Amino acid sequence: MSYISTDECCTRPVRSSGALAASMYYDHGVDAFLGPAKSGEMTAVADMAAYWNLPVITAAESSFHLADKARFATLTRTFPATTSVSKYLASIFQQQSCVVLRGFERPRFFEHSIPPSITAALQAAGVTVIEVFADNYNTLDQALREAASWSNVIFICTSPVRDIMVHAYRLGYKADSHTFLYWYPVEKESWQTSSQFQNLNEEETEAMKALVVLHPELPKPDEAYRQFQSELRERQRALYGKTQIEDNFLAATLHDTILMYADVINEIVAEGSDVRDGRAVTKKMWNRTFEGVTGTFKISNNGDRLLVNEMLQMTDDNTGNFNVAFTHDEAADF
Repeated sequence: MSYISTDECCTRPVRSSGALAASMYYDHGVDAFLGPAKSGEMTAVADMAAYWNLPVITAAESSFHLADKARFATLTRTFPATTSVSKYLASIFQQQSCVVLRGFERPRFFEHSIPPSITAALQAAGVTVIEVFADNYNTLDQALREAASWSNVIFICTSPVRDIMVHAYRLGYKADSHTFLYWYPVEKESWQTSSQFQNLNEEETEAMKALVVLHPELPKPDEAYRQFQSELRERQRALYGKTQIEDNFLAATLHDTILMYADVINEIVAEGSDVRDGRAVTKKMWNRTFEGVTGTFKISNNGDRLLVNEMLQMTDDNTGNFNVAFTHDEAADF
């Protein structure tokens, strides 16, 4: 298998993916597209891929509108999507409204992309969503007061969580009256091990009781997964002179995405079929279970990876630890 890279990064012009995809298709005759990672650009590429009948796969895109496979007929996603988790939230809390608190400057990538996806998914589930942009207010307290004036369920799509919860607690937004939700979709353990959740004092512990952390169940670190992460760190050290401490689940997912595509292509070739028939290739990926370094994973009959979502709450006042309170298997929705 050979590949052509567009060297996707922040240095190239915005919304250039459509032109790059056209160049790949007409100039290079590619058989499939991997990525891009950004929602707007993926929309353009997935539209074009469906027209050309070429498969497009992504390990880094969760936007709600991309679940429309009547439109994006050849798109397969292996990144945690917002569709099922939003339905889960709507059914559990039985709320007519929810506030999505967004901000602050320079958010992490998923804090930038997740809010509109969550908003759209909750609205589709029948929940009225009000977005509050923290950057539009002079203080965090002002933003929290505005959010709490609309609903007692507030979805936090920004950092730092610890500061937000302490400010909310001081304003009287406590566990007996308000629920704060925080979805952390990719990093393996940092929500637990970061300074945001460690060494809590008495006030911070009380504040955190109002927080519910939503997190996909990630792979158990078996030998294959540990070996992959070890090799990944060696590559980082060799290429960039530094490594990250945490496991990179996103990289492992991308690895499995490529293996998934390769498995299907081998089957297509063995059958004597056309590897550029995007709908045929896509059909073989959907409603199917695969094995990879992230363990066993299933792609739904709508082309999205199915996960088990965990809901964690503080259950130990003495340690301030968060433990799994509920789980939701997305496969149950299909």
